[in-house]
This record gives sequence, C-alpha cells and structure tokens, in this order.
Amino acid sequence: MEDKMPESVITAAIAKLEAEKQSRIKEKIAKGEAVRVAPIIVGELYRGAIERERARRTAELRAAGETREIIFGLGPNDPEVIATGVPRGVRDEEYVAAFLSGLHGSGTRPR
Repeated sequence: MEDKMPESVITAAIAKLEAEKQSRIKEKIAKGEAVRVAPIIVGELYRGAIERERARRTAELRAAGETREIIFGLGPNDPEVIATGVPRGVRDEEYVAAFLSGLHGSGTRPR
C-alpha cells in the first residue's frame, strides 16, 4: 500500500511556495527588474486565447520600449487572467470563428 502525504502538509507546502514566489516577484519589482500590468482579459477561458492575448500585450509593451520582466496581475492576490464569459469578435476571434462554424455544422470549439 502506498503512503499518502497528508492534505495539510501539501496545503502548507503550496502556501510556502506561493509566498516565496510572491516575495521574489516583489523583490524584482523593487529592484526595477520587473513591472506589474493589468490582468489578461479574455472572453472564454481556453489556452489559445490566453496565450494569444499574453503575446499581444507583451509585444505591445516591448514595442513601447519596456524591457523588464512583465508580470500580469496588479497584486499578489489578483488573478493573472480574467475570463468574462462574453467573447468579443476583435479580442476572441478564434473562439467566435469556431462558434460560428459550429452553428453551421462542424461542432468544433477552441481548446
């Protein structure tokens, strides 16, 4: 029989790792090595939309001259990504296209 680690130990370890991560982020920001920006906003929560929006926002910041590490989310308890549940044609083109093609028989949804 396998020994399982108690849930409380796992929870404590995750909390400790998260605290260390936030401490390192705070240190990078204080040193001017990183910058915090508003969370990524997408209509539907699927990887393609998140990655595309992250790349778009990063490219926009780089084009404006930002060279520091970019950290999405305005604070340690803020989300990096917000999914509104309301796809927008300009922001969520892939999702809208897949949805519309689904209306016409393909039945595919983005992942």
